[in-house]
Amino acid sequence: MALGWIIVGILILIFAALAWFVFRHMFRLTWALLANTILGFIALFLFSFFGITVPVNLLTVIVVAIFGVLGAAVLAILSILGMF
Repeated sequence: MALGWIIVGILILIFAALAWFVFRHMFRLTWALLANTILGFIALFLFSFFGITVPVNLLTVIVVAIFGVLGAAVLAILSILGMF
């Protein structure tokens, strides 16, 4: 009987460690994506100070939200070239 409880306890510890590992990596990824998105929107705001106007619509918001600073830079380049 005691051996069964020991096995249950070990399984609970293994499950808890696995859950901690998964959640820790999910939160790290979430914070990285959030920071990249915020920096992308700050980059769009700063582009306006240099005279680079990028229209703010659903497409630009989605691109900057997904790709962050890189997406904002691509949109700025397309805006400078007159393609967007």
